Amino acid sequence: MKYRPLGNTGITVSEVGFGSNTISGQGTLGVVEEEQGAAAVQHAYDRGITFFDTAESYSDGRSEEVIGRVLGNKKDVVICTKIGANGGPITPERMRPAAEASLQRLRRGAIDVYLLHNPTTEEIEDPNIKEALKALLQDGLIRSYGVSL
Repeated sequence: MKYRPLGNTGITVSEVGFGSNTISGQGTLGVVEEEQGAAAVQHAYDRGITFFDTAESYSDGRSEEVIGRVLGNKKDVVICTKIGANGGPITPERMRPAAEASLQRLRRGAIDVYLLHNPTTEEIEDPNIKEALKALLQDGLIRSYGVSL
């Protein structure tokens, strides 16, 4: 497996990432039973994949739970999760509780990459959302943030 820097975050990831929308026995893009999903996550990790993508909205957080159960606090794993896109609104007031809930499901001390999931232009430009992200960064709940469109 080859690895590379993730933008200017200072985080190194595998060139191949693992998307986890369908690994929890639910989903809109097809369904893989939860144990098969967990086995697929482990298989990917065993082959050197270190970048895993999930979201609070993937099966109402169950995808995060599967990722957390299999990978937990492994130091060599980079987990990207997202807020919004039908997981709930993207608001400054919801940022910290949503991040804390994701951290609990992921069984991690910090989210490596935290993304706004299909936000509106207004949400991207909202200075209060940006300040809430900066506060999460400063408090160590996230390591980096961005936008997923």
